[in-house]
Amino acid sequence: TKEQISYRYIPIILIFIILGITLQVRTFFYFAWVYGGILWIEVFLGKTSKLWALLPIIASPLFDYLFSVWSFPLKIGISEATALTFNNLGLRAFAEGNVVVLKGKHFTVDDACMGLKLFSLAYLFSWTLLAFVEKKLQKQLSWKFLSVIFLGVFFLNIFANFIRILLLVFLQIPPENPLHEVIGIASVLVYIILPIGIVIKWIFRNETIPNEELISRKSQSSRRQQIIFGGSLSCLFIMILF
Repeated sequence: TKEQISYRYIPIILIFIILGITLQVRTFFYFAWVYGGILWIEVFLGKTSKLWALLPIIASPLFDYLFSVWSFPLKIGISEATALTFNNLGLRAFAEGNVVVLKGKHFTVDDACMGLKLFSLAYLFSWTLLAFVEKKLQKQLSWKFLSVIFLGVFFLNIFANFIRILLLVFLQIPPENPLHEVIGIASVLVYIILPIGIVIKWIFRNETIPNEELISRKSQSSRRQQIIFGGSLSCLFIMILF
């Protein structure tokens, strides 16, 4: 069947362009660019899934910025939980703000230790996994399901960072050490991607995979499509000027 053509992202693009020009904030231009790309896909290849609407947000600098701003309470909480865990294991430790003191050595839980980049990476991994599920089952996942999964990724992220901080503090690994990133990536894979993958597989365990593959058909550009394409291209030039 022919994929449905959609122009639903036009209002979103226009809003971001107006905000970018009015407030002179480059992040709004970023969203306009990316959603413009998704618009082209929907005009010439067909309507995309809900996941595509979330991708620009997950991959945006704004996502990292918001996490960086709101991560301070998490740093304090993880620092205190880390010190408490070491004390329960018989290791003398205490927390001073976002600093964990173990065996007389101070370890600061900063953005690098919290895995700011890995936080976004976990969401991108999860997005890719969900996109694979949609492609495999040839069905769109509901907003409710996506919300639950991404909320679960958030809490798993906190737990993964907690385990990561435990290891970094215990092994006294500084940010410049390559093991710092290796442990971070391993934490994402073991404590986030693996559990999410197991949960998704369990939820769709009774789903049947369609035997027939969707046949993609190239649709001819109508006058409306050419107007949309030209209008989007004009918007991109306007953003370059500003």
